[in-house]
Order: sequence, then C-alpha cells, then structure tokens
Amino acid sequence: LPYAENLYRRFPEEFIALGMPGLENAFDLRPSGSWTRSIRETPTEKTVEITIRRWTAPSIGGPYPPNPWYQPGYGASPYAQGGPQASPYAQGPQASPY
Repeated sequence: LPYAENLYRRFPEEFIALGMPGLENAFDLRPSGSWTRSIRETPTEKTVEITIRRWTAPSIGGPYPPNPWYQPGYGASPYAQGGPQASPYAQGPQASPY
C-alpha cells in the first residue's frame, strides 16, 4: 500500500485514469487480454509504459463495444474535454504538502 500511495502522490492523474471504475467496459483488461506493459531503465531515465486497447467495435452498429454493461461516457476523464491544459497538473509538479 505505501507504493500505491507514492504512485498516487507523484502521478495522481495517471493513477486515477488507470484505476477508474468502469475502465473494463471500454478497454480489454482481461488477464490474458490485449494490454501490454514495459519498464525500461537507462543510466539517465526510467520509462514505465502501459498500453490498454479499446474493445473492438462491432462491424455493424455504433462505435461501442459488444459489452452489455457498457455505458457511453461513464468513467470518462474529466480532462478529456479540455485537453492536457485543463489538468491541474499541466503546470508541472506542485510542492507536496507531505
């Protein structure tokens, strides 16, 4: 749990985006699903990358996946409409109250 707290304190927007309720309705998050992850480290940087893929839309019908519990717009990021500049973290790291 301390690691999760550190992750949330350092990268709150990413933590919320990946833990959002209903994410599995729009993205394939099955244990053997289509997602990928990688961690690369060099002497000058560390890169952590997680790719989650949307459910494929049916060939006929709307753009929504064939998931019976799917609700369009449920769980959408509050920053999706305004882009990254709308994020309170777009200005860069803030001083931590801790």
